Amino acid sequence: MQVETRPRATGFDNGAIVAPRGMNLNPGDDDEDMVSLRAWVTENTVVTVRRRKLLAVDDIRKTAETGHAPSTSWALLADMVAGLLIRIQRKSIEMEEATLTFEE
Repeated sequence: MQVETRPRATGFDNGAIVAPRGMNLNPGDDDEDMVSLRAWVTENTVVTVRRRKLLAVDDIRKTAETGHAPSTSWALLADMVAGLLIRIQRKSIEMEEATLTFEE
């Protein structure tokens, strides 16, 4: 229920709570305003909640709808986190290029 969360993961006997963040790429929003994703992951289940849309989660859903979902819940989580990181990397590269242009 927290409005702001720091990225973290907490393991339990039967699963883990994982709270990564992703870029806010929603139209009209500030992309530097990170979106928190909360996930409960067990051997056979992934439950995610978020207040705002995350494109990495939408990508996983679209892939699953085509019948090509990851084979395990942990692989699904890894794919989601990879999607979040790819978008962060892209933004970081954009910012670096803008900084270099500004320096020149």
